[in-house]
Amino acid sequence: MSGIVPLITCIKLLALSQGIEESNTLERIKGLLRNKIISSDQGEFLEQAFETFLTLKIRNNLHEMEKGKEFGSHINPAELSTRQKQLLKEAFLAVSQLQKTTRSILRVESQEFGVLR
Repeated sequence: MSGIVPLITCIKLLALSQGIEESNTLERIKGLLRNKIISSDQGEFLEQAFETFLTLKIRNNLHEMEKGKEFGSHINPAELSTRQKQLLKEAFLAVSQLQKTTRSILRVESQEFGVLR
């Protein structure tokens, strides 16, 4: 959750600030690209990060379901493959860069909103 929630929140804040009315994260990213708020490289990076977080969460939920456990939001990195760990690391980097972009565009001090630290 510490990856996908800040990603969704920052995308939503940027979209709202630009009058982008789409309601799904991937469509909001496309809207930010259209409005030239983010670069095409950053847009691709964010789409990949979003898909990585969702894929790993679904995979984790299926694994928990097979064990008879309730779904959780925690993914144990030790249980991931080397490639999955690399994708997760890149996804967190994308979120970090997005938070910087969001702070810059909205001129928000990191102490005001914990989500933008």
